Amino acid sequence: MHARLERVARPARRAPVVPVVLLGLVLSGCAGGAQPTADYPWYEDVPALLDEADLVVVGTSVASRPDVALPEGRSDDDPQANPLAGTSADDVAPSDEGVPITVHTVEVTEVLVGAAPAGTVEVAVTRGSAEDGEELGGLGTTMLFLRTSDGPAHVVGGPQGVLVAGPDGGYSCAVDGLPALETTPTEVRRLAVG
Repeated sequence: MHARLERVARPARRAPVVPVVLLGLVLSGCAGGAQPTADYPWYEDVPALLDEADLVVVGTSVASRPDVALPEGRSDDDPQANPLAGTSADDVAPSDEGVPITVHTVEVTEVLVGAAPAGTVEVAVTRGSAEDGEELGGLGTTMLFLRTSDGPAHVVGGPQGVLVAGPDGGYSCAVDGLPALETTPTEVRRLAVG
């Protein structure tokens, strides 16, 4: 199934489970130029992506653990914001409510925007299907555009929110069908203050 892309400058905030689900697309997308396989907002350029992030870091995944992300509630009828929209508690087993994730501990080498806790940040990544691609740990040094919450941070923009380090000191992500994003740490800092 191919993605239905929706161009937005400032997408609506979604429940934390949605960014977790979308991050599974990141891992194969930036590493190999794969076709997107889910519905999610996309960003025209790095400034639009930066507008939605409250933390941007450069780092490498150094550890991971399995977990389950649960929807915040069933009050939203939008199936993207609430995967259980239209169901009742009687229709859903507790095991059906969660999305399998891997929580990565990312060793932060540089904080470009926002504040990261002492040297590391936790980032949630979906797991459990072929579409999830590589784990975050397989990408090496990355620039992560994140939205923080009470739990692990979530990547903003699906595959566009994880930019992989290149040999020239820049970072890029190219996903078929979406605008290619390229930037440097210096450029992100400049955009954040401007």
